[in-house]
Amino acid sequence: MAHIDIYGLNRTGLLNDVLQVLSNTTKNISTVNAQPTKDMKFANIHVSFGIANLSTLTTVVDKIKSVPEVYSVKRTNG
Repeated sequence: MAHIDIYGLNRTGLLNDVLQVLSNTTKNISTVNAQPTKDMKFANIHVSFGIANLSTLTTVVDKIKSVPEVYSVKRTNG
């Protein structure tokens, strides 16, 4: 199981774009939690998903980083 935190501009379609990457590269998304910052300008997204190996995780993180207005992607412990 992999857990990542994503930080980006709170724009229409950001969550959809991130989930499209995950659905195209992983087999099972376990949890998704998305919340805007207090000023509503940015979004924090936490995702947990099944992953086959570290190479696949690296690919997923790189693809999410390429989503427009995603500023950071970090692996967490859950």
